[in-house]
Amino acid sequence: MKGFWIGWGRTRAGLVVVLLAGLGVTVSGRTAQAQSRVSDSDVRGYMRNLTQDARAMKPKFDAAVKKSSVRKTSKAKDAEHTMANFVRQTKEMEKSFNKTKNGANSLKDVMASAQQIDSLVNSLQLGPDVMTQWQKVRADLHQLAMAYNVPDAMASLQRPHIRIVA
Repeated sequence: MKGFWIGWGRTRAGLVVVLLAGLGVTVSGRTAQAQSRVSDSDVRGYMRNLTQDARAMKPKFDAAVKKSSVRKTSKAKDAEHTMANFVRQTKEMEKSFNKTKNGANSLKDVMASAQQIDSLVNSLQLGPDVMTQWQKVRADLHQLAMAYNVPDAMASLQRPHIRIVA
């Protein structure tokens, strides 16, 4: 009988070690998760950058559309309207976030408009200035998507290597 209690003590000690190790993994996982959360001031900065970059892109985009193959058509007007709507949405998202500290719902709408613009930028071949500015906007959108854990559909798109010859 004495051997049983000695064996039981070892088993109990082993069980305690396993439980403590499991608890340690759980706590460290939660700590890592908490540290990866983006602060409100960082989100505010990402939104400010997005709004500024979208606003800076609009005149370049509009000018490039006016020189594109769809110039003077309803498609050109639709493209300009889509860009204006996108800029407006980014301003509203930033304003809403500053009031409520939440922008997830607005971000989904902004991302939907961004996909439309992405399609236009790539199909109309609007030139290197617009493409460079669009890459900045996409980087801002990606940061916000990561902060809100929202799927970034544009990040998964494969871009062909475009060589620009001057």
